[in-house]
Amino acid sequence: MLIFFIVPSFAQTTPVQGSFSDLTLEISSPKQKLVQFEPMALILTLSNKTSSPIAARTSIDLSAGFVELFTIRETGEPVKIQNLSPIAGLVIVRPGIIRSGESHQTKELLTLDLDKVFPQPGTYQIQAVLRNGEGKQQVKSNLLTIHVLEPTGLDIQAFDYLKNRTNPSYFFSGLELDKTQVQMVEFVSNFRDSSYGDYAAFMLGEFYLVRKDYTRAIEQLNGVSKKPDFVYGDRALYYLVEGNARLGNWQQAGHHLDSLRASHPDSNYLERAEISMSRETKTR
Repeated sequence: MLIFFIVPSFAQTTPVQGSFSDLTLEISSPKQKLVQFEPMALILTLSNKTSSPIAARTSIDLSAGFVELFTIRETGEPVKIQNLSPIAGLVIVRPGIIRSGESHQTKELLTLDLDKVFPQPGTYQIQAVLRNGEGKQQVKSNLLTIHVLEPTGLDIQAFDYLKNRTNPSYFFSGLELDKTQVQMVEFVSNFRDSSYGDYAAFMLGEFYLVRKDYTRAIEQLNGVSKKPDFVYGDRALYYLVEGNARLGNWQQAGHHLDSLRASHPDSNYLERAEISMSRETKTR
């Protein structure tokens, strides 16, 4: 998928004193033990912990192309992860200023080439490198340790399904969902309680929402939205507000909006959910 967008600039009115390399880039994950082929949730945070404002022309969204990720095995050299996002962005990033004490965060889900990025069970370290606009300056993150485990129990059956009946390099990315919808529905039906189930249900729910099949979207997203450690929990709640509002289920939409406010008060999706609720209410 190819999109064109403009990344919002940072504030631009403060005199610049610091250097881009003085910024702090942190990488973390709500889940550091993964089963083979399981998508990996990442949280990237860019902060100015200095006492001076710093000029930046960059973006920590993986689709924007300014972030590189590397895997490091216990005794190996860093290996660059080639495909970070299913969305390729033609991006205009305007220069701006990151003030002292200011920070920006993004939640990402690695879904591409999971069979190649983590080819065997074992311990991996992940490091992010963020480039400034012209690529002359960069910031390196801390090392994030990830443990990739062999599947057990129901996960074995789900893993075998992914390996033998799908393309595991793309299955959870949504890139081929028009072609693999039947497989995704079957996978969710059979393996909803596996380690892979939430990702598949979210992807299927998002697919239905885009196609305005709100009833089936809600069915898939309800369970995901209740998982406190699911990286896209705020997005799932926003989708539930949108879907229920579209169907005129105002009580349910309001309930999910309240849940979004309570559990994700700083989420970018909160404003979108409030706008969606307001828009649909006006059309009643």
